[in-house]
Amino acid sequence: MKKLYTPRKDEPMSVVVFFSGGASSMKYMLEDDPNHGKLYKVVAAFTDKQSAERGIGIAKGKEVPVIIRDRKTFYQEENLDPKVFDNRKFYYEQVCRDIEQFQPDIIALSGYMHIVSDPLLSEFENSIFNVHPADLSILKKMDKTCPLLPVDVFHEGNEDVKEVLRIIKSYGMERAYKGEDAVADAVLNGEKYTKSTIHIATENFDEGPILVQSKAFPVDTNFVSRKRRMRDWGSIVDYAHELQDKMKWEGDGPAYAKALELSSKGRFAIEGFSVFLDGEELPYHGFQLGE
Repeated sequence: MKKLYTPRKDEPMSVVVFFSGGASSMKYMLEDDPNHGKLYKVVAAFTDKQSAERGIGIAKGKEVPVIIRDRKTFYQEENLDPKVFDNRKFYYEQVCRDIEQFQPDIIALSGYMHIVSDPLLSEFENSIFNVHPADLSILKKMDKTCPLLPVDVFHEGNEDVKEVLRIIKSYGMERAYKGEDAVADAVLNGEKYTKSTIHIATENFDEGPILVQSKAFPVDTNFVSRKRRMRDWGSIVDYAHELQDKMKWEGDGPAYAKALELSSKGRFAIEGFSVFLDGEELPYHGFQLGE
C-alpha cells in the first residue's frame, strides 16, 4: 500500500484546483470548509478557459493565484490539431511547468471539462482527484450497438473491490453513469437517488478508484414516471439539471472536503485499484458520507 499523502509537520497539504467553469467545489473549499487553511490549502487555481470568469472570480476573490492557459488559443497559436493525442501531451507539458512553482500535493479537478493525460497523470499519479455528479459504483453491461436508455444496471458498490473487478471483466461491464449527462441519464433510467463521487483520475475517463461518495439525493420517481408516460423528455432533463445544481453545494462540496480531509491526515492509501482507509480496504464505492 502507498499513502496518497504523508502529512508534514505544521504545514497543510497543498492543493491546486483545475476548473473550466464555475468551480463550485473550489468555492465550497474556500468558503465553507473549516479544514481549509488548517489541514489543506488551495495554493493556486488553473483553468483551461479564458471565459471561465466565474471560477476565476472566486479564486481571485480569495487571493488565490490563477493560471490561465486557454486550450483553444494554445492550439491555434502552436498550429496544432487538438484531436491528436501527442498534441494533448504537449499541452500538459506546459501545464506541468505552469503549476510546478506551487508544488501541489493534490490536484483537485472541479468541473474541469478536459480529459487529463500524461505527463500530468504520470507526474501526479494517484494525486489527481475528480468530482463526478453521479454514483460511479453502478455498473451496466457494455453494448455499443444500443446505448439508449433505459439500461439494466447493477448496484455492486458495497462489494469487495476485487470481486467487482472480476464481475466487470467476466460480464463485460462498465460504469453506467459517466460523462457530462450523468445525472440526466440516471434520472431517465429510473434511479431512486444519485450521489456525488470523488475518484482518482486515470487515463480511463471516469473509471478511477472511488475515494468518497456524498449522501444520497432522492429522485422524484413519481414525477419522472409521469413525464415519461407523457414523453415529456424536456421536463425530465430540466429536473435533472435542477437536481445537479443542488448537488454541487450539498454533494460535491462536502464529498470533496471529506476526501481532502482524509488525505491530508494520511489516512488514505492505495494498492492497485483498492483504496484503504486506516489500513482497512474500503468497498468498491469508497467512503460513504452519512454512514
